[in-house]
Amino acid sequence: MAITISRSKLLLVEGTHEVKFFNRLLETMQIDDVQVKDVGGKDQFKPRIAPLRKLAGYSDLTSIGIVRDANASFEDTFRSVQNALRDANLPVPDEVMVPTTTSPQVAVFITPDNGSEGALEDLLMASVQGDPVLACVDGYFDCLRGIQGHTHPHLWKAEVQVYLAKEPEGDMHMGIASEKNVWVWDSPAFDGLKTFIRSLCICGVEHHL
Repeated sequence: MAITISRSKLLLVEGTHEVKFFNRLLETMQIDDVQVKDVGGKDQFKPRIAPLRKLAGYSDLTSIGIVRDANASFEDTFRSVQNALRDANLPVPDEVMVPTTTSPQVAVFITPDNGSEGALEDLLMASVQGDPVLACVDGYFDCLRGIQGHTHPHLWKAEVQVYLAKEPEGDMHMGIASEKNVWVWDSPAFDGLKTFIRSLCICGVEHHL
């Protein structure tokens, strides 16, 4: 499904679970003029943004924000985003967290912290630090490591799945957990994302500080 533009600020994220997370985060920040759209996964990012300039509503955009998981390499992911933007003839930021001075402005955030490997899930788990259930999560992966002889290759994502197994509904993912406020929204773990989102809003008519 093609991206449609309906607001003056557009936030592009990897998948539908991330859409639910960011929509809820925006609600907690009392920001209602940012449209969150998924690109269908990291491998679809380049083809999904390629026609962006030609879409109805593009000329009304003041900001485009992009959030991608670093996974194994922050540098490779940011470079990939830059190349995709360049190929789409869109403004290309030189640094993460620093919007371009173009119209629309474009800014990029690479989770978890614009420098480390990992993903959004690292921030989710950081937000619930202090929950005694985390001892059970750690115990599970210690046991798994002892049996398999190695650390889970996607530990940040697997930890969220194990942590959410405590919820009575079962079959829960990060998006549903976001809507049910499982994550601690005022945790410092989300400060970087909140700063990034506010930077997208500053250039508009309304300021959400």
